Amino acid sequence: MKIKLLLIMKGLYREILIPNEVYKELAALSKQKKVIDSFDWIKIVEIKNRNLYEELREKLDKGESEAIVLALELNSDFLVMDEAKGRRIARSYGIRIIGLLGILVLAKEEGLIPKVEPYMKDLKEKMGFRISEKLYKDILIRVNEG
Repeated sequence: MKIKLLLIMKGLYREILIPNEVYKELAALSKQKKVIDSFDWIKIVEIKNRNLYEELREKLDKGESEAIVLALELNSDFLVMDEAKGRRIARSYGIRIIGLLGILVLAKEEGLIPKVEPYMKDLKEKMGFRISEKLYKDILIRVNEG
């Protein structure tokens, strides 16, 4: 499923920049690592501001901390993040956030996927992604599937 989401993101964005810790999380399974390593449009980037990283680590995990630092260093258009605490902290730095569900909505709007619901169902059932029933229904209505 993570690989499918990366391919959807490729259809939306020409390049995806991720910090080392996020790469480690995504590449935890050797099969996923091989696929990710084969994508020339995913770039692993080393963060520079270790002080901010250490400050963020007091509140967030390694991947989220590095992602926020990298977004700030690169003045990114937005940051992909789903964890509520990380989103809140990223917004406090003025970073625009999009989550996986937002990416799925955009992908449908751009004609990259025919339906959002199968992806949401997989996220929820296979990956343990928490989606409230209200949000689930709201998204389906928004994309004309509800």
